[in-house]
Amino acid sequence: MAAGISIHKALLSALLVLLPAPVLAQSALDDCAMQAASQYEAGYESVGRNMTEMDAALAVEACERALGENPDNVQVKGWLARSY
Repeated sequence: MAAGISIHKALLSALLVLLPAPVLAQSALDDCAMQAASQYEAGYESVGRNMTEMDAALAVEACERALGENPDNVQVKGWLARSY
């Protein structure tokens, strides 16, 4: 019985991890980072993207929105430049 419960918990945990991203609210800054940060940036190794994997249109849109909310943020400006 205990094995059945742990399998159930494991499946439930896997399902929660696989839910689509829109379920989790993200800030514009986070969205920009997810689209345009480099995999070589400290703190962004797991979410950063290689230039060839980046969707430039999505990255520009996300980073322009982030820049609107954070006009003095140098990191957002760098990500926006990288998106172009």
